[in-house]
Formats: sequence, C-alpha cells, structure tokens
Amino acid sequence: MAKRLLTKAEGALLEQQLIAMARELAPVTVRGLYYQAVISAALPFITKDHDGERSSYRAVQGRVQALRLEGAIEWDWVIDPSRTDYSFERWEGPADFAAIAPLYYRLDLWANQLTRPLVLVEKEGQVPVYRGHADRFGVDVWACKGYSSTTHLRELAKSIRPHLEGGQTVQVIVCADFDPSGCDWPRAAEQEIRRHLALSSCDTCLSFSRELVTLDDLHRLGPAVALRAANPKDTRTRAWLDRHGFDANAEAAVEMDAISPNTARERLERIYLDLFDGDIEHDRAQGREHQERIHSALAALR
Repeated sequence: MAKRLLTKAEGALLEQQLIAMARELAPVTVRGLYYQAVISAALPFITKDHDGERSSYRAVQGRVQALRLEGAIEWDWVIDPSRTDYSFERWEGPADFAAIAPLYYRLDLWANQLTRPLVLVEKEGQVPVYRGHADRFGVDVWACKGYSSTTHLRELAKSIRPHLEGGQTVQVIVCADFDPSGCDWPRAAEQEIRRHLALSSCDTCLSFSRELVTLDDLHRLGPAVALRAANPKDTRTRAWLDRHGFDANAEAAVEMDAISPNTARERLERIYLDLFDGDIEHDRAQGREHQERIHSALAALR
C-alpha cells in the first residue's frame, strides 16, 4: 500500500530535522540522511520503504535538494560521489601554487608504528564520508566497489607492499553492507590481495577485520532499517542465510548508509588510537609545522 502524503506540519518538521542532521553528520549521503530520518524518534511518520517502494526516500531526497538550493543545507554537508570528473587543477603561475602547495604535504604518522591501518569500504560512494576524518589520522581509504577488478586490487596490493617490506603489519579495516555480497566480497578481496603480494611466508603481516556493518549493528538497527536479502536462489544468498540462520523472507540486510556517520567515524577512530603507540596529536602538530616550513620556503615565489 502506498504511503500517505505528509501534512504541512510534518513536512516542516522533516525539513527542520534534516537541516540539523546534515549539519551534525556532515559529510553524509542523501541515503544516509534517509536512514537517520527513519530511525529518528522525532519523525515517526518517516518509516523505511518496503519491496521497492521509495516514498520515504523520495520525501527526504526532494527536501534535501530544495534545502540545498535555498541555502539552508550547505552544499558540502551532503555529498554525491556518484559523479566523477577528470579535470586537472591549474594555476596562473608559481605564486598561486605556492599558496596551496603546503596543503599537499602529509607527514606519515604511521612510519614508525608496528601496525598501519587501512580502511577498505565496499562502496565508492562511502569514501568521502570517511576520507576527511581518516586523513586527520594519516589513514588511507580505499573503495573496493564490491567484487573489485584484479587490476584495482593489484594497485591496492602495490600500495601495501612497501609497508610490509619495511617490517610493518597492515590491518585492513573492512566496512561493508551486512548482506550476502557485503559479507562475501571481503573474502574475495583478501584472497586476491594476498595473491598479488605472494604472502605465503608472511601471512600474519596482513590482517582483515570487519568493523562495519556487524551482526551487532543488525540486531541494534534491524527493526528500523533492515531490508530483505537478495534472491535466495543465488548461491551467496543461500550460504549467507544458512550461516546466520536467517529466514529467506526476513528483513536482515543492513546497508552501511544506515549507520550514523558520526557513530562509524568514532568507531574507526578508536581503532586508530588503539593501534597508535605514542602521542598522535604531537605528530600531527609536527606535520603542521612542516607545512609552515614549506609555506615559508615558497614565500619568495609569492
């Protein structure tokens, strides 16, 4: 049955809540805002869509677009990473480049650490949600795009190899949907990455840990946001249902977007800090000092 239209008062309340959510959770996707609206106790009239019905999502999507055009939601609060451009940055001369060149400098905060974290997300659209926060801690974020190509995973392996050869352990933090493919592609990705690295003599140097979305997240959020699993005739779905004891008709799949970005970033931050031996704030300050030195060195060009 189609959902009823929102009243004027409900629409106004939804817009008020969306502005507050976008400000608090930025950067966040439109789908992320939809899930937060579904979960919100202040918006009982926004419930999850079922069986391909998208009225709640469209209600959120339409209002987010209008609020951005009005200026009530800042453009950079809500991200749309589904569009890619291949333009290049250009400058009018060395003086213009000198003003921003220090921002390209990154001190390797993990150079002397025993273990180096790397965040691997399922969807490319999730990268901007985590990249800015991860950059504060010197952590790289890669998107696997589900079952990634061997070329892409080879490039990821090449980025890991120098750290392993330098004696570090690399911990890959997996962030994926809790659904049949989201619970299976990390296995395939790990197998392919290890193949490119030829890690038979050092299997323990590379570890994979799933941190988002977990079974605990499903139990916590499932009643409000869980979706139906994929076609049970698919072998991955059948194996997933059997492994977890789910009924084929149960709503037991949770997308990454359903996790509050702040909750997810805080969870990842705890992992970074647990792995880091020393004062990461001191090292970050040192990195900023290096940027200032670069800025001073290039001042003559300006």
